[in-house]
Amino acid sequence: MHAEAERTPRTLLPEVVAEVIERNAARRCARRAVWQAHVRTAQAWRDGHERMAAAAAATRAAGVDLDAGGLER
Repeated sequence: MHAEAERTPRTLLPEVVAEVIERNAARRCARRAVWQAHVRTAQAWRDGHERMAAAAAATRAAGVDLDAGGLER
């Protein structure tokens, strides 16, 4: 029934029902925007983590041994 009301032109619905559907659509839009921001933040964190891991791997490949007190050749 709700899906049918959402597909119905707003002018054919009672005013109260149309308002409820509009509020729900606004909530969905806001929720979608927050979720997209969350996804962007998580992706930025993941990218940063991968850059740090790559830098650490490159440092290990160069032979830096912090336990030995310096560079190893």
